Amino acid sequence: MKLIGTHRMNSFLWKSMFFLFPGMVLAQTVLKGTVKDADTGLPLPFVNIGFVDRGLGTVSEENGTFNFSFDASNLTVEDTLKISYLAFKEYKIPFSVVQTEQSYPLDVLLEPDILSLNEVVLTSKKRKRRNKSEKMVGYSYVGQLKNGSWEGDGALGGELITKINVSKKQRQLNAFYFYVLENKSDSLLVRVNIYEGGTKVPEERLTNKNIIYTIKTRVGKVGIDLTPYDIIVEDDFSIGIELLKVYGDQLGLVVAGDDTPGVSYRRYASQGEWLRYPKDALTYFVSTTLVEETEEEDDLEGILVKEYSKDQLLQSLELKPKQLTQVGGFVFYEGKPLANAQVLNLTSGEVASTNDIGRYNISVNVNDELEFSFGSLQTQIRKVFETSYSINVSLEEKIIALDETVVTGQKKIIEPKRNFLSNTMKTLGL
Repeated sequence: MKLIGTHRMNSFLWKSMFFLFPGMVLAQTVLKGTVKDADTGLPLPFVNIGFVDRGLGTVSEENGTFNFSFDASNLTVEDTLKISYLAFKEYKIPFSVVQTEQSYPLDVLLEPDILSLNEVVLTSKKRKRRNKSEKMVGYSYVGQLKNGSWEGDGALGGELITKINVSKKQRQLNAFYFYVLENKSDSLLVRVNIYEGGTKVPEERLTNKNIIYTIKTRVGKVGIDLTPYDIIVEDDFSIGIELLKVYGDQLGLVVAGDDTPGVSYRRYASQGEWLRYPKDALTYFVSTTLVEETEEEDDLEGILVKEYSKDQLLQSLELKPKQLTQVGGFVFYEGKPLANAQVLNLTSGEVASTNDIGRYNISVNVNDELEFSFGSLQTQIRKVFETSYSINVSLEEKIIALDETVVTGQKKIIEPKRNFLSNTMKTLGL
């Protein structure tokens, strides 16, 4: 299949995979392909590929290939597969088109985006310079109430973002910092994403270059150099990390949060729906230098940065008091999302139900227990831990155990009729 236009595509490979379990058949659809630069023909690494706002997506490998599976029955003709990459034009494919091609791998050629630059005017007015003094902006305290985490299987393309409020002055971003409280993986490959801060959720990126970093830190401070990318901001911005690859058999990353109220954004997978947390700032802070007029004095903007020892960081993770928060996730039955399943907080009594795609959200405290139930299916209970970000449950049929029945060949004992015998004895005078 060939499309005439800015993007060209050969075809798709769709296969049904059947995983056999006792009493269950689970069908999954597999989408494979390669993403390349339309001009050079070179593969593009870490491209975001997924169904918009559906939490079904992935990122391409270093060689441009991708491979992810999902249940196609959860999608409709209204859904769209979106493929996007920094400095390239995004590509969207209606799911109805995706369904029509089932023969070959998807070969996507993305075309570079032409960036229009604002006009530069040279004048004899005051020359601007970079202030030599460092200005720290963002959230630098490690609190005992909040954190952000990736755990379980994880979803490539998932993001943890926090909005940074600054004064309306040009500034260069020099370095991005955050604290790792726990890292169970051998290492994690992440991308630093920086967005304009004036929108309700992250939309427009402020850089057209990939900022890739490998997190190897188990517990401690992480600093990522931003100076090679020459990033200039003039207003509020949002910054954070996106999961690209997990090395090792386990995913378990917990980053610190700041008790100071702030705004953060999270999404579960590539091209997924953004969730906004208006009171939860992650401990993200950025070193900046102002680009200002030579006649201006340094302002007093900046945050106090405290250095934490590993013992202090571990203590903040282990001794956090309870705090009411939100936990979400999905409920499945035989591999498919289960609508109208009940989620009961056994501690608070709050009840929530799953929507038409099996998703729920419910208020919880640490150590609360959630009961998942639906009709005649087996009820399951999950405990809420400090690092619980998402709890997914698969319900199963109840197994009914019958009491053992024993059949014997004993003779039946027939007792005489007491009334007849007593009447006879009376007649005989006995």
